[in-house]
Amino acid sequence: MNAHSPFGVRTAPCEKRVSSPCSLQIFKEHAHMTEMASLHTKDTTDQDFMADVVEASEQQPVIVDFWAPWCGPCRTLGPIIEKAVESRNGQVKLVKINIDENPAYAGQLGVRSIPAVYAFDKGRPVDAFMGALPESQINAFVEKLLSGTDAGKMIAEALEQAEAASQAGDIGTAAQIYAAVIQQEPENVTAIAGLARCYLANGDKERATATLDMIPEDKQNDSAVKGVRTAIEMMGDSAAEPDEFEAALSAVLANPDDHDTRFELAEKYGAAGRFGDAIDHLLIILGHKLDWSEGKAKEKLLQMFEAAGATDPATVSGRRRLASLMFA
Repeated sequence: MNAHSPFGVRTAPCEKRVSSPCSLQIFKEHAHMTEMASLHTKDTTDQDFMADVVEASEQQPVIVDFWAPWCGPCRTLGPIIEKAVESRNGQVKLVKINIDENPAYAGQLGVRSIPAVYAFDKGRPVDAFMGALPESQINAFVEKLLSGTDAGKMIAEALEQAEAASQAGDIGTAAQIYAAVIQQEPENVTAIAGLARCYLANGDKERATATLDMIPEDKQNDSAVKGVRTAIEMMGDSAAEPDEFEAALSAVLANPDDHDTRFELAEKYGAAGRFGDAIDHLLIILGHKLDWSEGKAKEKLLQMFEAAGATDPATVSGRRRLASLMFA
């Protein structure tokens, strides 16, 4: 029978039942896994639940994993949720409780099927799920929990301030804020990518690349990271000299329908990090012919959007203008 959690989660995990004869071996495996866990993960009992969960959550969020030795999905979920917690470097703790030996608080919370996972913050349960969810959903659960804490809100506000400073051209202030966030959250992808973009804005491609290398391998495909890498690739060639820009622009103004020259000018702007100018000229080409040069201009435009960043005003405006051209 499907089970309901107090938070409206409908799942079909293990039903609680009497331990089987093979439980001893499974329990030994679980005990060994627990011994390998770091300081951010621990087992607890009904006697210590108040201290380890309720009181501890006043200082930082605590995730409680209700499990039992005979539950197969519990064994699947355990390593995944431990990995998610440990990767946050102490921002959140994981407490595991065997409901066969410690049924009191599981009963109070209405746990009837396992695995059951509850998140506590400021002394009370704030979220929950049941069943062995995939790793992506576990990470999303942890991120949601952290974003709702006071510290999470402060980080979010700081990132907004850094973005605003960057858009205003105050690269130094933006870099300082991003660096401060990284001190608090060493694996914060948004902050690391933002700092790398600050280095790139100052023409320091080497430090931008080195900064991106701080990001864990499993997060390298984040859109913010890919955007900075695209910008670095565009700026790989030596930037055009001012007189080259002037000559190319003069040629375009003299012959507005010379889209090959206009495309080359857009590429020069992109290599110089002037994505807004590049986007403007590519949109002029697309305004003349959407599939110009077998889609070459559109493909380059999408690369410019990625390099500039999803929240950059040039990208936001450019996407809106492109949509108008496509659906006119």
